[in-house]
Amino acid sequence: MKIETGQLAPAFNTVDVRGEEMTVPNSKKRYILLSFMRGADCPFCNLRVLQLLIHQESLLSLGIETCLIFKATNQKLNQNISKTKPSKFRIIGDHDMSIHQLYHTEASWMGSLRSLGKLGVMIQAIKKKVFKMSSLLDLYPVLPADFLVDQDGKVIMYHYGKDYSDNIKIESVIDKVVSLNTETSIGA
Repeated sequence: MKIETGQLAPAFNTVDVRGEEMTVPNSKKRYILLSFMRGADCPFCNLRVLQLLIHQESLLSLGIETCLIFKATNQKLNQNISKTKPSKFRIIGDHDMSIHQLYHTEASWMGSLRSLGKLGVMIQAIKKKVFKMSSLLDLYPVLPADFLVDQDGKVIMYHYGKDYSDNIKIESVIDKVVSLNTETSIGA
């Protein structure tokens, strides 16, 4: 069953690529954007990382910690992540898919086929130098999913992708947190 708005985010505790502990829900009392990705070589995922990097400072200024969870080992991520350099993101390898399963991410051959029709995205990945031929060898068709978790551990936004490039709109996440922060400051 898919995770929905208002539900408590499934709890997990793991170690990121830097060897730092990551716990959800966190005790830091900030928002967490969990973005579930395919493998470390996935061009669609690496383009998504680049999109998030553009908004990195805005996300941080709003108190949003971004956590990227890949279907890969931390070792593989460390080898591949240097091209995008997401230094302020938490990056987690979930090779066994245990965290993906907690959040009911989906695998879909139809989603995989829809992704093949995204020629423009593939060309963009080649231009940005984040396309690797090895990405074609990862045949497990896990689709992206995104969850915005509030300070109390509740899911306040979610999005289950229909193809490899279908993610939650970053602007929507920013707008949601701005709106919540405004409501909080008015109510205080």
